[in-house]
Amino acid sequence: AMAVTGDPEVVLRPDGTLGTYAVLADGSVNGLGQKKPGGNFDAAWQRLSEGGFAGRPSVVRYPDGTISVYVRTTGGVVMGTGNKAGPGSDFKPWQQTTPGGAMAVAGDPEIVLRPDGTLATYAVLADGSVNGLGQKKPGGNFDAAWQRLSEGGRFVGRPSIVQFPDHTVSIYVRGTDGAFWATGNKSGPGSDFKPWQQV
Repeated sequence: AMAVTGDPEVVLRPDGTLGTYAVLADGSVNGLGQKKPGGNFDAAWQRLSEGGFAGRPSVVRYPDGTISVYVRTTGGVVMGTGNKAGPGSDFKPWQQTTPGGAMAVAGDPEIVLRPDGTLATYAVLADGSVNGLGQKKPGGNFDAAWQRLSEGGRFVGRPSIVQFPDHTVSIYVRGTDGAFWATGNKSGPGSDFKPWQQV
């Protein structure tokens, strides 16, 4: 069996089974799952892409049980796919969801489902800054440009995002200084973020 090179992402599916998604040694994104809750996992990975991917996938589960999978490429672009026609159905073709080039991501992205049904992406870019972008409408295109949430040179790794019942978010990220840093909306959903504070 081919080795897993990136960290896996595991999600609880509506039927109580678990699904696992990971990048394998050939750079392809793959998934496998349980046949029944608490049961064994599939014996073989289901291949979801060609090569060229890296890191840990970010998986979003929708209320209807469908999922979307987002993974960064070796070139620092985030690509996404999702079920075509309901839970467990085939996946759509992969689509680029973030800009590349000077705006390439350096760490794994974190994708969250917002209360209005749109997705938001958070990532550390190659310059060490934390950035976010989102969809204007559910299922729509992502913003063409990142919204910069910090200065450069400060952060590494994958952001961890918390959504509160009032729909505000907090972002937690590891600093290049080895400390743990956080920010959050100042005054409600979609508002500006507070200054970063060491946790």
